Amino acid sequence: MLDGSDQRLCICRSGVVARGGAETGQPGTTCFIVFHVLTRFSRHMKAIVAGFLVLCMFFGSTDGKAAKGTYLIAEGDKLRITVFEKADLSGDFRVDPSGSISLPGIGRLSAARLSPAALETLIIKKLKGAIHLLNPRVVVEILEYRPIFILGNVKNPGQYPYISGFSVLQAIAVAGGHLSHSIDTESMTRNSVSRTRAHAELDVLILENWAAKARLARLSAEREARNGIAWPPDLLRYVEETGSAELIKAEQRNFDLRKTAFAGRIKHYQLQLKHLNEELKTLESLASAVNKTTRIVRKEADDLKGLRSKGLIRKSRMLALERELSELRGNRLKISVSILQARQKMNDFRREIMELKNSRTSEINNSIFEIEKELLVHKRKQQAINQEIRALGNLPGNLPSDTRAVGDIKYTIIRNVDGGVKVVKATESSVILPGDVVKVLQAGQPDGTRSTVPGSAEQL
Repeated sequence: MLDGSDQRLCICRSGVVARGGAETGQPGTTCFIVFHVLTRFSRHMKAIVAGFLVLCMFFGSTDGKAAKGTYLIAEGDKLRITVFEKADLSGDFRVDPSGSISLPGIGRLSAARLSPAALETLIIKKLKGAIHLLNPRVVVEILEYRPIFILGNVKNPGQYPYISGFSVLQAIAVAGGHLSHSIDTESMTRNSVSRTRAHAELDVLILENWAAKARLARLSAEREARNGIAWPPDLLRYVEETGSAELIKAEQRNFDLRKTAFAGRIKHYQLQLKHLNEELKTLESLASAVNKTTRIVRKEADDLKGLRSKGLIRKSRMLALERELSELRGNRLKISVSILQARQKMNDFRREIMELKNSRTSEINNSIFEIEKELLVHKRKQQAINQEIRALGNLPGNLPSDTRAVGDIKYTIIRNVDGGVKVVKATESSVILPGDVVKVLQAGQPDGTRSTVPGSAEQL
């Protein structure tokens, strides 16, 4: 244990290792952020920590799993619901205190205690029944989880946004550290906060970088019209080491939906082309038959002209043949017009297919160009942050493996489970879930919270 003059906290992120996009259930721990929490923070501490939280919030919901198992939606969560090709039915929705959301065309829908996948299924069912969509495609994402509360022996107790994979130790650092570890040096406090902010910015930038690489892999597969996405090996290693399977799951889901939608539009045009081609063949056969009949009638008329000049046949017979020839010519003209119209429609559909493909290719190329620029900006920002961290005296990963010294502290997590309250003993590495209340108490300090559901002695 270190003395009070230089006590530091090493924040680690605990997650679930995923292989090939699926969870294995094996715990994995990767160093996430290093905080040097020193006592007696300056009066600007809250503003700086708030800035750190804003950075982290952008990626607090990138992981669909808040801990082991499938995450269940609860009151206070903010959802993004996308109904593909139906922008008026899509949007962002907050789960109200009753556990419900209000969707256009459907009305109020109970979302609490459902997984995102289960809610997708329920919305699809409601869309088919309420507005008679034949084959709706729905994606439910969690934009924001409900907040957590950090109470007890911390510098700044209160409510904080939930960040996926957050541990008790990270929560303590965000809340300003333990009250019992303060020092009087203002400059050391500012340096500690600067290191915290720099490391936080670097980790957010790293996550943004991997997310951009996942999008780039998906767009490359779409541009080359492949049946699947070729994920870069370094991206797969990152996902496996950090348990960030949602990075590639989300892009795979987007790839499948976009591929299906594009193929459906192409198939529609091709089906129209097929019908028009069959119609054209029928018209051409009919035109051939009319031409043949016209030749026969004209030959008969020519043969009868000599007999008519000798008075061997009646004039009415010749007039009947002339009328028949006139009708055949009219029919041939109508058929010719129909053939031209069918060919024009076929050309229009072929042009539509070409424009659709060109538009899709152009959109993909523009997106790839923007991502490549984004990756270049990420690289330069990362270099700048590393220089800042180096100037502050600590590079990521160069700190001792355990530089924290917090004794005589106990941690308790109060968690809502199945409508009741569950009190769980925790450690610094315990993972927090959305809506948790984290209590940081000195040893011997009474807690006073009781569980209302079984399993209150569970140790995280």
